[in-house]
Amino acid sequence: MKCCRASAPSRSHQVLERLHEISKTRYVSVHSIALIHAGLRETDEAFRYLERAYRERSAVLAWAKVDPRLDPVCDDARFDDLLRLMGLGRLWSPAQAQKVVAGRMNTWR
Repeated sequence: MKCCRASAPSRSHQVLERLHEISKTRYVSVHSIALIHAGLRETDEAFRYLERAYRERSAVLAWAKVDPRLDPVCDDARFDDLLRLMGLGRLWSPAQAQKVVAGRMNTWR
């Protein structure tokens, strides 16, 4: 999903169009579509698909709190609401999460 960042919006939109076309005949993960919108900083669209992923009980949402691909939307109040709905509690700031991960990495050495 490297192409699906704000630095390559035209390619990202091509990917979105293709996914929407494929979704007419096969299942396409709405979580994946949400990630692309998040990477493009299209926050409203990202939440539209994240909420749909929640309604579909997407298992990958269990990682939402620590998924760096969702960093562009994690400061939005809707993200905290989504985490609470899933029972994942309050969001860590990216700096807090980085400290926790760094601390765990040090204990594994």
